[in-house]
Amino acid sequence: MKKVLLGVMLVAALGACVNNEMKTETNQQAGKEQTVDKTKSVMVTKTNFKEAETNAYFMKQWKKQGEKANVLVHERKFVTVETQDVVRMNRDTLYSRSIIDVSEGATISLEKYEGYQTVLILDSHHNQVASIQNGESLTIDKDNPEIEEGEFLYVLARTGVNTGEDGLKDAHAAQDKINIEAKSAQEWIPKNFDKESLDIVNVELQKDFASKPYRLENGFGTKNYVDFETATVASALGWGGYAKEQAVYSLFNNDKPITVTFEKPDLDFDNYAFYSITVYDKTGWIATKEFAINSSNMEPNADGSYTVNFGKPGTKNNLDIPEGRYTGGIRAYMPKNVDETLDWAYKSADKIKNK
Repeated sequence: MKKVLLGVMLVAALGACVNNEMKTETNQQAGKEQTVDKTKSVMVTKTNFKEAETNAYFMKQWKKQGEKANVLVHERKFVTVETQDVVRMNRDTLYSRSIIDVSEGATISLEKYEGYQTVLILDSHHNQVASIQNGESLTIDKDNPEIEEGEFLYVLARTGVNTGEDGLKDAHAAQDKINIEAKSAQEWIPKNFDKESLDIVNVELQKDFASKPYRLENGFGTKNYVDFETATVASALGWGGYAKEQAVYSLFNNDKPITVTFEKPDLDFDNYAFYSITVYDKTGWIATKEFAINSSNMEPNADGSYTVNFGKPGTKNNLDIPEGRYTGGIRAYMPKNVDETLDWAYKSADKIKNK
């Protein structure tokens, strides 16, 4: 069986603690553009932030796909410092994304792939409507009870790259086989949220997270599962995260070079599960070249544990760190036992924070 070579993640997903030095450029850095008529725009508060932030990501993707519904756009390379466009991105997988019209029904299908491949489907309020994995398909329409509002959904597919000479070629082929069949292709119309207030609330939420511990597993998932306050913070920390049944996340921060040894988590490795560690700067952006490592390219210890170095060039399993404070995320995909994996993830993050 091939190993899964994946690097750093999370549309969605996550990875950093931030502090009061966070600037209001957050959404500009993320590449979001919004044309706002100040006389008609909707002011953003913590109450509607999730929707406003999601609207901005919908808008960005809508432009990428030529302002036509149901067009899938593939990223063919892992993210880098230069290509990151979502805060706390990772290098775990290749991404494929689309805004789809489900007003008359749509079907998303994955063919069987000898590697990790999943699809996350989000509504306009950042709720997880559904997910599928390798070899599965799903038909969905506007009356799905998990959709909070609207007739358009965000499709976020993740495809792993296997080790070996043909790994990237095979992953690209798997991306090309992702199929969307929709019965309607209406024009998506963005809501007119005020961008200045969106950025201000984003910074406030980042500060909230820095000052108060949040269990992020309560922030991603279906509309009836998530805790609204935590979900609002989570949408600012790392838009596009999975519910805990598909992936577990924990965050850490430090300000000096360290060496940490971790135990191996209990994941569904037979079905291409994996775990990863990603390093960001203090505001959650990729800032170094070797910023990510995962279970397919780590060198394990003799007892099955693994030792990771932070900011110690020339050592095994080393991650580069930026100057000053750095932050990061631990991700574990496809946990066998969610509670045990959450415990592993938080304990692993504490090892970094407590050094």
